[in-house]
Amino acid sequence: DSFFLPPVWLSILCTPVQCTAMPFHGFGLQPEEALLEDAKSSRDLWLPGLTQTIAEADHTGIKHYARLLLRHLELKYPIDQKEKVWLVRHMYALITEPHTDETVLVLCATVVSELLRKRESLPLVLDWRPLHQLLDDLYFRKQRSAVQIRPVVTAALVGATRRMAAYFPAAEAESILREFRPELSPLDTRHFKGQGFIALLMPTRGVAAAEKASGVAWLEEFLALWAWVEHPGWDVNHLALLARLARDNVGHVD
Repeated sequence: DSFFLPPVWLSILCTPVQCTAMPFHGFGLQPEEALLEDAKSSRDLWLPGLTQTIAEADHTGIKHYARLLLRHLELKYPIDQKEKVWLVRHMYALITEPHTDETVLVLCATVVSELLRKRESLPLVLDWRPLHQLLDDLYFRKQRSAVQIRPVVTAALVGATRRMAAYFPAAEAESILREFRPELSPLDTRHFKGQGFIALLMPTRGVAAAEKASGVAWLEEFLALWAWVEHPGWDVNHLALLARLARDNVGHVD
């Protein structure tokens, strides 16, 4: 059946409409002044409370204010660089302290991932060793004493560690290799573990520029490992580290 429009509707549809120009601030966005005021109001909801609950080691309060902070970040409100560094350091401390509540772990790791999502240079240095110890305990604990760890916990921690690796000192590359070389043997069933940790923890930001005369010291050794194993997971880990190295050293790595 055909669709019929009465002549009056045709005349309405075909008549040009004259529109009045209106100021446009984006889809649902407010003018800059109002946006900054909203950001300040949002900041006041979480910063004083989070500062106090961290000082008091109050995990219940930390959970509440960390959720408010995540909402602040999801709304793309700005955070001062000093506050960002302070937050990452305290979230890192909470993540790596012994016996941290699982929910706190996930929230803190998610906050760190969001804070470090933007590729920028912060005055921040982090130690890879506590994160390695934490992930090693979660992933490779003995089966007879294992407690089921929710996948959301390990996923959040791995995601945060990938972001924090940008702030591991470049000079720690040799220490990381020294830690995992004993596991990098094709005759050792732990070689996937060693390669995975190298791919996750190896510092890459600025290393090519710093080692311009001699090249990236660990790259040749890591590439030589690639031919040892034919497995998709092995390839993914290698490619992930090489992609991070290239992304963090544009113009310095072929």
